[in-house]
Amino acid sequence: MQKMNNYWLYIGLFLVAYACYQKYTDSPIVPNIPAITIPTPSLTKNIYYDEYDKCKDLAKRYNRKIVLVFGADWCPYCRDLKKDVNNIAELSSYIVCFIDTDKNKTLVDQYRVRGLPTSVIIDYEEKELSRKSGYKKDSYNEWLKNSKQDTFMSWIDLKE
Repeated sequence: MQKMNNYWLYIGLFLVAYACYQKYTDSPIVPNIPAITIPTPSLTKNIYYDEYDKCKDLAKRYNRKIVLVFGADWCPYCRDLKKDVNNIAELSSYIVCFIDTDKNKTLVDQYRVRGLPTSVIIDYEEKELSRKSGYKKDSYNEWLKNSKQDTFMSWIDLKE
């Protein structure tokens, strides 16, 4: 009987020690299996201002397209687009990068921006997929919907 009580005492001490070890260490129970989590940018975290390189990195990491919006503070349509950007649901699947044309002349030349605002959809390799000049909320939403379908369906060969 005494041996049996000692046995349960040792098991109890082992369980308490193990619980303390798990509580005070960051190591998982199965240490060699990494947890797989794929974070996605939310609507409020996918809008950046004059951070072109950061947007390219995020687009590559999250496999997203980038909407470059070229504008200026003095442009009334650009201000309207900046004001409405959180209300345009179609933009939630993109990373949005506002580029100030007065500060970033090299990007303006690289993407051949002629009027304001100009929106350009690119991938992380800087390949241009679609372009729109000007801003009217309805036509902008329609352009984004069509662009999303075009980029999604671009891998299908319709030739017979």
